[in-house]
Amino acid sequence: MLSYGKCINRADEDELNPFPEYTNPRNINAGNPNIKPEQIHSFEFGYSIKQKKYSLFPTLYHRYIYDGFTEISRYVNDTVFLTTFANLSSNKAAGLEFIVTGKAKEFLSLNFNAIVFYTENDAFNFGYTSNKSAHL
Repeated sequence: MLSYGKCINRADEDELNPFPEYTNPRNINAGNPNIKPEQIHSFEFGYSIKQKKYSLFPTLYHRYIYDGFTEISRYVNDTVFLTTFANLSSNKAAGLEFIVTGKAKEFLSLNFNAIVFYTENDAFNFGYTSNKSAHL
């Protein structure tokens, strides 16, 4: 299986609503009416191996997101935080997912899942000078 998909996610009303919501005296939540839709490009390559007692499903994927939504918090004054939404510059993610399913007995099924991934955020518009990444 080989697939490509493009998805556009638009902000919901909470993410767009600029009027503050006071959750308590120290925390304010507000939306951002200037937030842009996030766009996601996904590539996936998978293979299926089926035998009598088990099945294997290895899948490679790559995802590129630009203008992705993220929550940001900042000080309003010494004791109050404002949490709102903003767009990231971009995000790249890639990985390998491996699924094994099988039947040990008539009444017993086994499932095994493993994922190895890498993700990298470009947050230059938030003042970071280098990309931030994570992997497993």
